[in-house]
Amino acid sequence: MVWNSLAVLVTGVVSLYVASFYFGLNRSIQSSGKYLIFSGLSFSVFIYDLFCAFLYNCESAEKALWFQRGQFSSISLIAMFTWLLIASEIGNINRKLNILFISAFSAFTIIPWIPGRLILSGEVTAVKHFQFFNTEITYLEVQPGLLLLVHYLFILAAMITAYSLLIIHYRKKRSPHLPPLILALTIYFSAGINDMLTGWGVYHFIYLMEYAFFSMIILMNYNLMRQFVQIHKRDEQLNIELEKRVEERTNEIDNLNRQMKRTNDELKRKNDQLKNLAEKDGLTTLLNHASFMTRLREILNMAHRFKFKVAVVMIDVDDFKAINDKYGHQTGDNMLKTIASLFKISLREVSKNGINSREEETELGHLRNYDLAARYGGDEFALILPFCNSDGASAVLTRIYDQLKIIGVEGYDGVICLSSGAVSTEKVPEATAEELIKYADEALYLAKDQGKNCFVIF
Repeated sequence: MVWNSLAVLVTGVVSLYVASFYFGLNRSIQSSGKYLIFSGLSFSVFIYDLFCAFLYNCESAEKALWFQRGQFSSISLIAMFTWLLIASEIGNINRKLNILFISAFSAFTIIPWIPGRLILSGEVTAVKHFQFFNTEITYLEVQPGLLLLVHYLFILAAMITAYSLLIIHYRKKRSPHLPPLILALTIYFSAGINDMLTGWGVYHFIYLMEYAFFSMIILMNYNLMRQFVQIHKRDEQLNIELEKRVEERTNEIDNLNRQMKRTNDELKRKNDQLKNLAEKDGLTTLLNHASFMTRLREILNMAHRFKFKVAVVMIDVDDFKAINDKYGHQTGDNMLKTIASLFKISLREVSKNGINSREEETELGHLRNYDLAARYGGDEFALILPFCNSDGASAVLTRIYDQLKIIGVEGYDGVICLSSGAVSTEKVPEATAEELIKYADEALYLAKDQGKNCFVIF
């Protein structure tokens, strides 16, 4: 029987390896427990194979008794783990039925070790021998009792129940990983029936359960590994899809960022336009009254800090009401726009010709937008001249009056006449914006009193 024991030991070693592999696999990937159950099943088969190998080389009934106890006990463990594996595949087995079978399997794992003739008796020994491929096979076997018959029948009933549930589940779900499990159970049941008939002396043949267990392990191992590979491939595919979606989302975010930047730039441009419109007079495009006052206060604060001069000029169109009455409001509007254009040209020319002091260059660099013109209200204009003392303000006004003599207004055949008054912080260094406007107005009224079309420096 050495060759038979050796074959069983080989299957046992393979079963132990499979048990170790799936135990480690379960710990490494933290699965739901299916791999751990299969590890327990494989280890139970390994224990069964050990008892079988010892039984086949046993020469006394006393020793054979203990090895057979181990066989029947490990068969219950194998049946229990098989049931748990099928239950995990099906997933919706009745909870009470599940508890019943597990409790019964646990009990039948212990029962074979109980002494008594109802279990196994060392006094009733069968010496079995038969011819197998020109080889004489002989071994001792203790006759099983009635309780072990119940044990056999219960396991058979449990496996038939599990087999039926598995077939029903497969017909509903058509899962591709269930056929190998069904085939394994078919081999297992066939071997179980053979061993029952052999054990009760219906005919003489070798026990096939250990080999059936081994074939079941091979098929289930194939099944689980195929599931593992499918899961691995699905994970790889999910990772590829995830990377693709991340790339798509990244591109979408980049596009949204570019679109948002364009939108922000457009909003900034429109806000600048709105701000510009809010600051400008609609007719002349010069600063309006509110913007003029804001800029004047800002420039005065800067002038006090950096110690430079600021001049303020108030300008009024002479006899503007009479011009409107005689020539119409359209002509009056054309006159106001012409005067506004004159202010813009004159202020730029003043800066180019260096009438402003060198203090402008040293304090504020090369910026050219310090001289500001505004429509103060109606036919009245105002100028802010940074870095200008009284002489600088006089030079600016002189240039403006020189230009008035050579320009004309559409629809008006007369000469444009302006009365102007100017004041510089050179004379009133601590004056506020309102006070500077007041002083410039006083100078303007003096110009009116002197016959109009002239300017007066406060």
